[in-house]
Amino acid sequence: MHFHTYVRRNRKQWSLSQEDLGRLLGITQSAASRLESGECAPILNEALGLQVIFGRSPRALFPARYSKVEETVMAVAAEMDRELEGKTDRDSVRKQQLLNDMNARSNGAPGGL
Repeated sequence: MHFHTYVRRNRKQWSLSQEDLGRLLGITQSAASRLESGECAPILNEALGLQVIFGRSPRALFPARYSKVEETVMAVAAEMDRELEGKTDRDSVRKQQLLNDMNARSNGAPGGL
């Protein structure tokens, strides 16, 4: 599955070739091409490297991929929230607090978990 990315736009803005970008990230030119086309997901080091290079978060560079991950995580969070409903022990309350914080940060969950 291909995901839209903003890596190419940022690379070109700074007159970097794919080879230059690959060199900065410690990957090949062809790997840089696949990364910026959305053909493959960045590994953590690449995502963090892109943030160092362009000063933009992985969320901003890979918005579609971020949204898909967020959707998946928030679906599980909603399930966990339902399982914790009515529980008042310390650990359950802490988990509910985390899930509520996640929900507040999430773009796609205005109505709550």
